[in-house]
Amino acid sequence: MANKIRKKNTEPQDLDLTLFMALMVCLIPILLSSAEFAKIATVDIALPKGRGSQTQTAQTDAPPEEEKLLLTVMLSDSALTIGAKTGFLPSIMYREFHDYRSRRTGNLHEALEYDPKLLNRRTMEYGEGNSRLPIDPETQIRFIPQEREEIKLVAYDMKPDGVNFNDEPLMGYYSITRKDASGRVTHDGGDLLVKQDGQLVDSIKVGDEVYALATQFSSTVLAVREAAEGSDTTEVHTRRKIVIENIADYERKPVSAYDLLKSLLVQIRERFRDIVEDKNDLIIVSDDHIIYDKIIQVMDVARSSNLTNISIARFREQGD
Repeated sequence: MANKIRKKNTEPQDLDLTLFMALMVCLIPILLSSAEFAKIATVDIALPKGRGSQTQTAQTDAPPEEEKLLLTVMLSDSALTIGAKTGFLPSIMYREFHDYRSRRTGNLHEALEYDPKLLNRRTMEYGEGNSRLPIDPETQIRFIPQEREEIKLVAYDMKPDGVNFNDEPLMGYYSITRKDASGRVTHDGGDLLVKQDGQLVDSIKVGDEVYALATQFSSTVLAVREAAEGSDTTEVHTRRKIVIENIADYERKPVSAYDLLKSLLVQIRERFRDIVEDKNDLIIVSDDHIIYDKIIQVMDVARSSNLTNISIARFREQGD
């Protein structure tokens, strides 16, 4: 009996799933929280007119999109250049002159030449410590930048070498202000005479038909602005066709680069005003070292040319 072998109980037993279920209870929420689901959304798409799935007839009948001119004025040390989407016009070359009014005597000293090459672009000083600013001929004391009253840009042509300016500036005809005995203005002054294409008038004689361009110093544009105050009009009429009646009403003198710029801007706007969408827009691009007063004067020229939406940018240099 002692050697009797006992047989093991081989009857199946139920599995204990308590621990497994507890694991699933903890694992399933974690898996659900980290799962990503595909989202389905509806996006409304409106195709541009004349494109996409439209028929050939619809594309032909669709109105053309308005074009943009992207009119730009680039201002450098010696030139004003007008550019647009299609190209550039020849640059207006100029020499720079500054007017100073002495704080000691109150007298104005005009047309003192300014050489941009002497400007320190890092410190914005004209020579070391502004040592190259002109000297007041009355007090023999050097002017300071705060005494500068006006910046004048006189238009010049370049010599054949393409480096130096001609000795004489460009000359043009300006109207002279004339008054009668009672002080009433009988002839507007400050207008520049130009041709239909905006170029300068070489000579005048009685009976000639020319265009009088109202400059920023013209009594004509000032009168028009005063008349337009309080009205709904936003246009300033800056160019009008006239007939020369008296040659003595005009004088020939050096032409301002600002006036040449305005003549071209007015001509361009008149030509494209009904064609382009951005007829009132202008971008002014300049170097960082350009004196801000010059940019302000270009803005004044643009506004008087009915270019009211003005943006300012700068040239990009290497490394920008």
